Amino acid sequence: GGGGRDSGVDTGRVINPDCTPEEADLEMEVGELLQTTCSHAGCHQPLGARSPSFAAADLAELIGPYAAPGDPDRDRILRRMDPADPADIMPPTREANSAEAIATYRAWIEADAPTGCVEAPPRPEPNPNSLDQDALFTCTMPTNFAAGIARIGSGDFTHAVGGTLTTDALQASPLATSPGPYSTHVAGASLDSSTLSLHMDVLEASRRINGAMPPRDDSAWYKRNWSAEPLDVRCITDTRNAVADVDDACRDGYVRELLRRSAYSREPTSEDIGLLREFLDEELALEATSDDREVTLRYVTEAAFMMVGTLFRPQLGDASTGRLSSDEVAQTLASALSTHPASGMRNGYEARPELAWLAAFREAQADGTTEDPAMLRSFIGDVFDPAAGYVGGEFDADVEARLDLQNDYTANRWEPIIARRGRAWLAPRIAGFLREYFAYGDVASFAKDHPASTSRWDMESRGEGPDASRGYVRGVIAEGYSLLRDGTTLEPALAAQLDDTIARMVVDAEREGGDVFEALLTGRTFRAAGAPDEIQQALGAACDPVFCETNESRSAARRDECCYDGSGQGPCIPMGIDSSGVPYGQCGSAYRDEWYQIARVYDVSAPILEGPIPGIADGDERAASFPIRQQAVANDPAYEERWVSYSPGERSGVLTHPAWLARYGGNAENDASAVLRGHWIREHLFCESVAGLDLVQLDAQLVVGTEESRARDRLAMTFEEGDTRCANGACHGAMNSLGLPFEIFNHAGFVRAEDHGMSPDGSSLVTNWPGREVDVEVRDAIELTQMLAADAHARRCFLRHVFRYFAGRFETPADACVLSEMEVAFESGSLFAALEALYASDAMLTRSVEADR
Repeated sequence: GGGGRDSGVDTGRVINPDCTPEEADLEMEVGELLQTTCSHAGCHQPLGARSPSFAAADLAELIGPYAAPGDPDRDRILRRMDPADPADIMPPTREANSAEAIATYRAWIEADAPTGCVEAPPRPEPNPNSLDQDALFTCTMPTNFAAGIARIGSGDFTHAVGGTLTTDALQASPLATSPGPYSTHVAGASLDSSTLSLHMDVLEASRRINGAMPPRDDSAWYKRNWSAEPLDVRCITDTRNAVADVDDACRDGYVRELLRRSAYSREPTSEDIGLLREFLDEELALEATSDDREVTLRYVTEAAFMMVGTLFRPQLGDASTGRLSSDEVAQTLASALSTHPASGMRNGYEARPELAWLAAFREAQADGTTEDPAMLRSFIGDVFDPAAGYVGGEFDADVEARLDLQNDYTANRWEPIIARRGRAWLAPRIAGFLREYFAYGDVASFAKDHPASTSRWDMESRGEGPDASRGYVRGVIAEGYSLLRDGTTLEPALAAQLDDTIARMVVDAEREGGDVFEALLTGRTFRAAGAPDEIQQALGAACDPVFCETNESRSAARRDECCYDGSGQGPCIPMGIDSSGVPYGQCGSAYRDEWYQIARVYDVSAPILEGPIPGIADGDERAASFPIRQQAVANDPAYEERWVSYSPGERSGVLTHPAWLARYGGNAENDASAVLRGHWIREHLFCESVAGLDLVQLDAQLVVGTEESRARDRLAMTFEEGDTRCANGACHGAMNSLGLPFEIFNHAGFVRAEDHGMSPDGSSLVTNWPGREVDVEVRDAIELTQMLAADAHARRCFLRHVFRYFAGRFETPADACVLSEMEVAFESGSLFAALEALYASDAMLTRSVEADR
């Protein structure tokens, strides 16, 4: 077979015995070289806008137009691999290609570019952003979701065992690893032996499983299931019962209920029950005293959470029709809203509002209603109806705490912080999608030098020397910002405040018949931070910062004296400028002052002060039942003040929120924040890939410039006046022009008052705007976000991301019918309607039938 035995080629891949070993080697090496270097990440893939395909299987198609057999001097590919002008190199993300790679390709050309000698490796999976978007929304054939088994994620597992997402042991869960861009992309992810061992360690360390050993006399525990006549399993959970008293019926019943209510959240098979029953029998046989029962049941419960049916969720459908079973529909629909068990089991926490429909679904399942497709679709529509309160809503001030925060984020569960959260909420999966889509949740990981730089707070805080109170304030602002970003204050962290802002944007739009996409990109009401009441109650008196500043009559000692009240507080800290233009200040220590600064990122002039929380009056019927936390929520005097509404020219939507801006901002104010922000827009609102970023080998540093150099100046010097290899449309040309409009904000999300001695400049000529034949000129980020909100291409791209998250995989051309149904539903502006269209579609309720499962 071509003599490949003595060559480097895999003899099993040789398909033409007339080829020499050298020819087979060269074809194999060149095919793999071009495929790994050029046919990836939105570049020259078999599907996509950039032609030709450089996949190894398409090597023969390059001969003629691009490859010149026997004539290296005429070969177009070789000229780009080793160009005379370094700016012409391909790929454009490296200084130079290796001499070995160039020599291999040249040798292939000199050998007359042999093809057909070896079997080519599979073509690379197309990058979904390389697909033609118009074709993706043109229905030509019914969509079919493949039958399969999806591995659960760490959130599903954590909530099933009754833990919180911030439990240290559960954070280490290997189920957190996803093969896709979203946490819902778990199909195809397996658990090898080493990963499974790690998973067992997590289980053992967590010890948070509440379903294993209910109190022996807690009748409420036995009612937390879907059955009208719950099985009483106290025959085994009551430690007073000896092993001999636990008969077969009790053992089988306990195992079935453990799997059905907790681990599986569906009806187990007889084989499932048999496997766990065998383990239960073995553990019961090891008991020496009645005190061992709790250990036995804990081990059995942990074993239940190690079973295949727990870790992997089947979506197979009926073997003959492909229709999902009622249990599979329940799992699918429940996972659209929540990571909590589809059985509705509470596991020690309050009932989840987004799963309140489960009881009705079980009743419909029992009477056969869910077998009628029309009735099932009607039921699904009710679940996604915003008026039903399953997908989101607003908690009343009298509610003790937002139920959706009960076991998600530890920082949100502490009583003082719960009192300062907004009251609008979204079902966890929906909130999770928007948090992952805008990708701001890890903003605390991105440090900022001088976060207030170029803002008006920076202008008012500059000073020289140890006695300069303004210089002191500049440092305090930085400390306050760090507290807010990291979430180490009594205030919700920056990301949590954006969570609340997004929830209100979506809930208000859905409730009022508005457009969710427009609200997300143009909404101007943000949930801001304030000064916690604990700090408010300890604050000193107001002071005059002008009077307290240094000169001959206003020395440092005098400045301290102006705030001196006998307790040693001071100095006078400038806090803002009142409506008449007069500066005002507050006496206080560095610790107190940091709390004042945390609202400044929202450009709030005066600190948001709660004031003491008024207690519930004596005689009020709520006094006996309302804990302090509920009083704080019900009587938060700064609740409305925390909602800051901006004028149309100040901020516009999520992309101008400090959390998003800081997440996609550099460490310094004149870093390449525009590149990061533009890259996000290109990928998430235009659904295009910036080619080759995974192969970047260039020094990514901007030209240093001077102290007068703005970020946009450094970008211009780097990509216009200097090295332009990565400035073409395949690289920075696709990002920079979309990010420059955000230069009206600094790296930390503060509104710029000036930019290195000049007025802030967000102007940009946006290149390569999909669907537009000419470049688009924008004034700043405000105008850009408003244009994006009205852009049909951006709306479709958003829906593609909705599909990716909730379908748990990337879209393909075969999904066009479902995508077009979602688009029709989304014309109303309702995200919930688009989700209803997805989950009520024939494709979602049916799996392709396979001959052999």
